[in-house]
Amino acid sequence: MLNYLNDIGNTDIFSVFISAEESRLDKTLLTAHQGFVLPHAYEEKHYQQLIVKLGDIIDAHRFENVEVHFPVTTSAIAILAFGLLRQLSKRLPARALSLHVWDGKIEDVLYRQEFSSLRQSTAASTTARLADELKLMMDNPEIPFRFRFDTPFLFYFWHTIFETTYHFVRPELMRRNHHCPFFERLLARSVAIDAECIKSQDKKTLMMLMKITGIDGGIFAVLKTYMAPGTLMLNYSEANYHKRAADYAGLKQYEADFVTHFAQVCVQDPRLGQHAQKVVHCAASASSYRQTFISAGDDKNLRYEAQCSLFLLHALGCLPQRLAGFPDLYLLAFPAARVAHYLLHEAPEFASSQKFLALLQAVGCNTEPLYARETSTLMRKTLCEEAQETLLIKMESSLGDCMFALAAVKQLHLQRQVPITFMTRHAYVPLAQCCPWVDKVIALEDKANHALMDYCAQETRRNQKFCEQLHIVSHQHQIDACLKSVGLTAEPGSLSMTLDLSQQDVSRVTQFFVEHQLGEENIVLLHGNIGDPNRTWSGENWNALAEQFIATGWRVIAIGSTNNKYAETQVCTFENGQVINAVDRFSIIETIALMRRCQLLVATDSGPVALAGASDIGIVALYTIVPGDRRIAYRHGELGWNALCINLKCRYGHCMSLSMDAQFCRKVLHSNIQMRRLNDWCPLGDVDGEQARYACITRYPAERLFKEITTFIGSPAFIRQGG
Repeated sequence: MLNYLNDIGNTDIFSVFISAEESRLDKTLLTAHQGFVLPHAYEEKHYQQLIVKLGDIIDAHRFENVEVHFPVTTSAIAILAFGLLRQLSKRLPARALSLHVWDGKIEDVLYRQEFSSLRQSTAASTTARLADELKLMMDNPEIPFRFRFDTPFLFYFWHTIFETTYHFVRPELMRRNHHCPFFERLLARSVAIDAECIKSQDKKTLMMLMKITGIDGGIFAVLKTYMAPGTLMLNYSEANYHKRAADYAGLKQYEADFVTHFAQVCVQDPRLGQHAQKVVHCAASASSYRQTFISAGDDKNLRYEAQCSLFLLHALGCLPQRLAGFPDLYLLAFPAARVAHYLLHEAPEFASSQKFLALLQAVGCNTEPLYARETSTLMRKTLCEEAQETLLIKMESSLGDCMFALAAVKQLHLQRQVPITFMTRHAYVPLAQCCPWVDKVIALEDKANHALMDYCAQETRRNQKFCEQLHIVSHQHQIDACLKSVGLTAEPGSLSMTLDLSQQDVSRVTQFFVEHQLGEENIVLLHGNIGDPNRTWSGENWNALAEQFIATGWRVIAIGSTNNKYAETQVCTFENGQVINAVDRFSIIETIALMRRCQLLVATDSGPVALAGASDIGIVALYTIVPGDRRIAYRHGELGWNALCINLKCRYGHCMSLSMDAQFCRKVLHSNIQMRRLNDWCPLGDVDGEQARYACITRYPAERLFKEITTFIGSPAFIRQGG
């Protein structure tokens, strides 16, 4: 806005504003001075429409140069700008585009502080990878953008492509960072956002800004009353609540409780001192928050300001000398000596409080902040102390991953001796309930009902996600990778899976054996899964394998489920009438009971192979993108006990880890490493064409597999499980 005001009168410049607060702006005045306002809505469809609209405006005016202003925050408006730039880069040369990228929220400053904690080598590789990735995505607009764990730092690399000026609060903090090369480049292109940025403007600019934002004489008269002696302005930000509600489904239901408690601290805490009047500042806040603050204190001494930012109040000479409150970007931009007290939402032991405390100390705050302890207070009212002490383990992946996570939970419980709550998909809840090392199981689909516990566990570092993508692509066994993420290791002898089915009704399995006259003969379970293309063996091969088992006297049972996490997952149809169809017949628990009564399982790398780890059944598994020694079960103190891993690979080896190799993706595949489902990952197909895609498994014949199986079951490595 200040850039626009400073350029008024220059007929060569046309400005477009995109704002969710467009109704507050004086559009008539803006239009008279070559300004145009577009409404902003948080919808992907709306973004595409905006990008088209902006493109049309640029084309219609035949602009030779375009300047784009947006936050470094990976927020909705930044993603919109990203999409716009990807389109504009196809129409205009890079030299025609210039960017102004600014801090959008206090977390941006915190992210920069956190970056300093990275090891030098990690920081160097991360910056190189993200810079390359941003360029790749700008050069290839058809590549979809997806959020991931390191997305917050992606938008610090615009200067590698376009002329860019960064506008940061407290940029001097970057000088203290030991990752000098990266931050020196940022500093060279940075302008400080400080409390004087509006006040330093001339009177005409200030008058125009007041008119555009609707600050008339009546409102200004009210603002001047804030300068009365003995006034304290309490800064309050709703952004923290909005962020928590976005990150933790279900937490919004407690928002009124949080605000009420924070308001009581602001208005009633004696540490803030006695004041003739307190003005609670929260620009553009909802009226419900205003009422909460009014209800928390004495109406006569409490005022509420929702019209102007702290910067504008300061520029207008309406900002009291004494400030206090939550350290958002505005308050942080004032000298620390100007702030009587900083107020933090949570208790000192919360991770967010510790991050803010470190930041405040870095900017020169020498006094202990006030802690509102919102969540801790609410937890004491709603949850028992035991629930506050439990470890929360989340598993958001598939069936096999759930088994690996439960094996890791066993070690976590044994080594830490703490109660564990396990959160997984609803379909896997009965499985987790059979794990004797889990104290409580919660379905992910119900996590909104446990949002307070979820958030508190995250903040107090009592939560962990097991079997995330980084565990899955690890060079360790997946169980070991999970344990490593919580700082633990375990000997192979202690990693066997333990599930207690004694309280489960598995009578249908017994009935199934009676129904099909199954006894002491050899029984093989075939899991002809049609799922991830890079782990799917053809129906022709499965049928040929079944024929060979039947010809040698084995009873064959087809197992599997067509009701899976991924809708496209199905099971192949067997044509031989002697194959007993148990597809969709049994639950997960019953399938384990079935495995405990059979002699052999043949499957591709899938959930049933991991389930078999809770039995003594012989296992033959086909592995492609990952080698078998990273997935096969630990049993009887041994990795791969009573199991045969068929490792299939092409010239790229077991290629899953390559999906996270930035250099490989860039140089070989001319793509990026954005995290995605790995179900169709096949670098051979990308390089050699569709005829070679998934060749490692599609070209492996049933005859060869049966020969391997025959050798295995005839060797000492095969231990026949009793029926």
